[in-house]
Amino acid sequence: MKLFEKDEFRFSDCNNILLDGLYLGGYYKQCIEMFDKLKELSLHPKDADTKPPELYNVGYGAVLKSYCKLKDEEGMNRIMSEMSQKGVIPREDAYYEMCELFDHSEKWKAKAERVFEVCQQKGVLLSETQKQMISARAREECFGAGVIVINDYCKKYDSVLDIHKEAKEFGICVFQKS
Repeated sequence: MKLFEKDEFRFSDCNNILLDGLYLGGYYKQCIEMFDKLKELSLHPKDADTKPPELYNVGYGAVLKSYCKLKDEEGMNRIMSEMSQKGVIPREDAYYEMCELFDHSEKWKAKAERVFEVCQQKGVLLSETQKQMISARAREECFGAGVIVINDYCKKYDSVLDIHKEAKEFGICVFQKS
């Protein structure tokens, strides 16, 4: 990284590959820090003669995946928004990481625990079945966010997600919300 700094991050291809390498090496925080540094340089070059570094889908994807590995949904959404504004399409592996984040999200547990706590404070006793139903409903929101990601992937990669066909293959009944 010292060499990149010494060369003042002149080579955009190399910068994007560096970000990808940091991600692949498991240096998620460093990847995000380097991305922020490159972004700052692209907005405020050191001098007028220096071409600002450009960020491509490889670099953006590495940062997006790093946020996912760090379970930082807010950071992931921020990068997705920035990519969308700039017309940068995430690579397929970035979509996989986002789905993985939602699939293993623990946010639903906090929601369910809050409901259990309120019920306990109000003297409402919940059966195991009721607790499971509350947990399932809380978890459904995480899956809903994952479906949004999958639908975005399908739009960008000209694919189709037929939730009813897929559900039938697994023996699941899917109802339309009214």
